[in-house]
Amino acid sequence: MLNTHYYDGKLTLPVGNLQDEIDRAAAISKEDRLKAYEELTTYLETKLNVFQKRNLTRIIQDFEVGSKANYDPINKIDAGDLLYLCYEKINDPDFEAIFLLQLEDMTTGMCSAGRNIRLFQVLTMVKE
Repeated sequence: MLNTHYYDGKLTLPVGNLQDEIDRAAAISKEDRLKAYEELTTYLETKLNVFQKRNLTRIIQDFEVGSKANYDPINKIDAGDLLYLCYEKINDPDFEAIFLLQLEDMTTGMCSAGRNIRLFQVLTMVKE
């Protein structure tokens, strides 16, 4: 398995392809994002294993308290923004399967780069 830090600083072009969507997600109010995250968690409740639930909860909690743990300064992306974009696509079964796999994979790397790279991978794998 490739270490997620391999991608540090290498997402400039790929992020550019999603930048408009990321900017749109970043502009959504904290209150609306928290509602979306609650809907996402409720929707996935019976599908999440203990690791996936823990990792999803940690991203949401870090967003809620304003922690910088979700921000990847090297790639300049934020897991809170990416998670909102994932929320918008969760009804796609292919997307959901990859999303759940990446949530579990975060267990081996919950640093900001690990969170962001894995969410970013989901969004780029199943791009409409």
